[in-house]
Amino acid sequence: MTGAAITIEVRLAKSVLENEEGMNHLWVHLEPLGGGKQAVLELQLPSGIHWDGKAKGYPQDTSGRVIIEQPEIPNDLLLGIYTIQPMDCGLVSLSIHVSFIDHCGMEICKTVLVPLSIVDAESVDEETVEIDEEVIRRVKEQALTEPTSTHPDGSDSGMVDCSLPKLIRYDPHYRSELEEKYRVEGTGL
Repeated sequence: MTGAAITIEVRLAKSVLENEEGMNHLWVHLEPLGGGKQAVLELQLPSGIHWDGKAKGYPQDTSGRVIIEQPEIPNDLLLGIYTIQPMDCGLVSLSIHVSFIDHCGMEICKTVLVPLSIVDAESVDEETVEIDEEVIRRVKEQALTEPTSTHPDGSDSGMVDCSLPKLIRYDPHYRSELEEKYRVEGTGL
């Protein structure tokens, strides 16, 4: 036993995630890890929940794990999660796994399960949703340090774009009213 331990604190910006086109943020705080050269954080999400892939200031490896290059100091990560398509409502768990090799060459690991309630986007009762103001403050601070979007004329809008990427669905069998009206079917020779 080396005495090294991993202390992880995870907080959600809000207590729920909308089942369709919902967004939330995780604040992951890691206490200093003694003796390790680098640590790795891996986020595992249930099907239907996606990570925005951003971990500002932290590199990622090819499998999407976040590399914490200075584990000897406290580390704070903000991770955005979202839903696109409708998913079943209920309680799910997000898994955050942190590991590092201590100075004796032993791998130290810890996994934290974070419960999250998936709710219908249409029936969210704002009075029952718990908001963590500290996480919201950190998200806003991070957004202010990122480059802001600019208008086509080059002026700075001063607004932060928090919209989800637009998902374009293509249906190869769809035909507009004009296509249906003027379409000439082949004879199939």
